[in-house]
Amino acid sequence: MGLMVVLGFAMKPITVTQHQHQNYDTSLQDSTKSTSKTDKNAPLCVLEGKVISKSELDKINPNAIESISVLKGKNAVNAYGKAGKNGVIQITLKK
Repeated sequence: MGLMVVLGFAMKPITVTQHQHQNYDTSLQDSTKSTSKTDKNAPLCVLEGKVISKSELDKINPNAIESISVLKGKNAVNAYGKAGKNGVIQITLKK
């Protein structure tokens, strides 16, 4: 099960092969054509304190994840300003 499915987000199908780097699966391939460029209501994704894109989020090997925290509402805005208005997903990787 993919990371986005676990978090309750819709995710387009992808093809995954067995080649994996230490913390990222570098072999993800998009198996569909995107109908939209960005999801304006998507939460902000933060990996190890760094804001990351959806494509970077998709490359994270779920087995490398130590923890996931979700900030919503005022907590997200207080921590990340306007960028956190749709919520924040904070991801910490295993060391």
